[in-house]
Amino acid sequence: MKTVFNNLKPFIAYWISFAVYIIISLFETFSYTTCAVTSLTVYIILNILIGYTTDIKEMRWGIILIELQLFICAICFSPRAGASDYPIVASAGNIFYSTFFDSFNKGFKLSILLPLLLLGIGFGLRILKKQIKKENSM
Repeated sequence: MKTVFNNLKPFIAYWISFAVYIIISLFETFSYTTCAVTSLTVYIILNILIGYTTDIKEMRWGIILIELQLFICAICFSPRAGASDYPIVASAGNIFYSTFFDSFNKGFKLSILLPLLLLGIGFGLRILKKQIKKENSM
């Protein structure tokens, strides 16, 4: 059961940030930029915490699957997908590309590499903490 939960952590972080985006967008007083930045901030914090508290070996399949979700949905949402129903559905699967990174030139790559970068920061912080603790104990 612990393995299943650890593999679900990247999905949980993504869908919590998506829920924050939806909830904030329901209030008409907040702008589009506020929704996107708040959602991205929540995602950054959650992924760094997940990377800090969970070993990469325990959630490698979850990371692979969330990357696959982000990749497929970014391809479907891209302007080359055409005018179909896929871009509307795909925007939920990669909210960062469809809201925040769409205006950047390399937004497609940024939206896919974002989880890896943030989890890597969390892993690095944990290793740094262990190294500092080891040096202080000597």
